[in-house]
Amino acid sequence: MSCIRVYVTGVQCVNSNTPPYYRCSGCPPGSTGNGTNCHDLDECDLAGPCDPHVRCVNLSPGYRCDACPQGFTGSSGLEGIGLEVALHNRQRCYDIDECADGRNGGCDPNSACTNTEGSFHCGPCRPGFVGNQTLGCRNHPGLCPDGTVCDPNAECVRPTRRTSFHCEDGPSEPVLGNIWLELNKDPCCAELPRPSSLSARAQHGLSVPPPPLAVRGWLLSARAQH
Repeated sequence: MSCIRVYVTGVQCVNSNTPPYYRCSGCPPGSTGNGTNCHDLDECDLAGPCDPHVRCVNLSPGYRCDACPQGFTGSSGLEGIGLEVALHNRQRCYDIDECADGRNGGCDPNSACTNTEGSFHCGPCRPGFVGNQTLGCRNHPGLCPDGTVCDPNAECVRPTRRTSFHCEDGPSEPVLGNIWLELNKDPCCAELPRPSSLSARAQHGLSVPPPPLAVRGWLLSARAQH
């Protein structure tokens, strides 16, 4: 047998004076064997050159990676031949954060947008807003962060070491303190003691309309009692 009888594409054959009277070079990239017999290498299986989100197609010889899928950026696809190329030229696809596009991902501006790998989804309205993605999220006075609904004139209060909220009537103590200061500027109310807690309202029989009418309402109530 001579090199004329050896038909392996890509293999160099040199005639020899000793049996079998020829010598073959190694198999070409993308294949394996002794030169006389070469078999295709499956780079997809042996090296995994494509991004995990992309299909890898074994060719003969070589391989092909499809383009990065929707929701990802990176390679538009690549091809190569041989294990060395497959091991050192891996495809990479990077997730697109749709929620960071300046439009909240197309979700309602007052709702949550959650980025996921290759996609995203619109969530519920943010605390203090009610509605949905179809009707929109609108401000809802009295809605607590955990969904508890209070009267618009009440407060959402979360006790220490609790995760849930409850409703309390009227303004917080800092607001009461400011109202007391305003009341004491009026001659009719100069002797009113400073309220130290929310119960001070009931003690003096004073009602508290929603701000910014609170001070005026308290003055009217106090004058009526004097």
